[in-house]
Formats: sequence, structure tokens, C-alpha cells
Amino acid sequence: MSKKVILAHPAAGYLITAFWESNVNKPDRFGLESWQLYCVGFVAASLPDVDMVYQLIFDPREVSHRLYWSHTPIYWLAIFLLVLSFLSFFGKKVHLYLARFVSVQVFAHLVLDSVVGGLRWFFPWSAQRYGLVPSLPGPYAERHLRILFHWTFLFEVVIIVAALCYFMQRQKRADEAIESSM
Repeated sequence: MSKKVILAHPAAGYLITAFWESNVNKPDRFGLESWQLYCVGFVAASLPDVDMVYQLIFDPREVSHRLYWSHTPIYWLAIFLLVLSFLSFFGKKVHLYLARFVSVQVFAHLVLDSVVGGLRWFFPWSAQRYGLVPSLPGPYAERHLRILFHWTFLFEVVIIVAALCYFMQRQKRADEAIESSM
């Protein structure tokens, strides 16, 4: 089970939500409060990792959780196309808005997981894994320690630091707005 970017998923979800909130349908978020959008963003950004719960409980094999269906982009694409098509005809605008938002978050997760180890982007037609860096070699248990010392860990650190910086900047602006209104 590779935990390469497990910390970066919520941070990336935060950054995507911040961008989405300020750039996509900014004047009308269909009545959604900002905190609601951020909650959906955090959950959606980690949604493909739901397979880790299954793996811990039911599948003790030492295989990557990225081999499960929840890390298969073709399946997510099919699910989102069906959901978006259905909601385009029968759903409320807020549901379509959220479905598009969740699909962006899920595919961002899949792209991040493609950095190390790769994903089977064309499964079930091909079992080939596509990624920037092949899986880290060595025994399964030691791989988790080597992640911290691999150069790609910096990629994860950059995402987390960017999210923290943006959060602090946003808090500072909110505090200044409160002070100026007093």
C-alpha cells in the first residue's frame, strides 16, 4: 500500500476548493456556504482512498491499494459521465454543480497518485501503470520509510506548504476585514 501522497490529498483538495470557490460560479454557488463546499472538497479529494479501509479490513495481502477499482480512472469517468448526464436532465443545478466539483477533486487525486508508482489509466483494457516515477523498490514494509527520503516527497511538501500559506493568508484577510469593520 503506497502512502506517497496521502497527506497531499486533503491539502490539494483545499487548494482546488479555494480556486473553485473564487472562480467557478462565484456570484452564485446555489446557496452553498463556503464551509459546506470545503467539507465536500476534503471528502472528495480523498474519495479514491476509500479502498484503503477495505484493504485494512478484508484484504491483508501486501499489494498496492491502487490496484483496486477506486484507483481506476476509466471507472470514475464512467461513473461521472452517468451521474452528470442524469443530473443534466433530472437534477437540481446545485447537484450538478457538486457533481462537477467532486469529479475535479477525484481526478486531481488520481493525477497525484500517478506521480509515484502510477495508476492503470486504461484498465480494464491495459494493466500497464502510468506514472512519473516507478514504484519505490524494496521490501513492502521498508518502502514507507524510504518515501520520506525520496526526492518526490518534496512534491508532497510543496502542496502542503502551499495550502498552509494560502490558509494563513486567507485568515489574515478575514481578520483584517473584521478589524476594519469595527
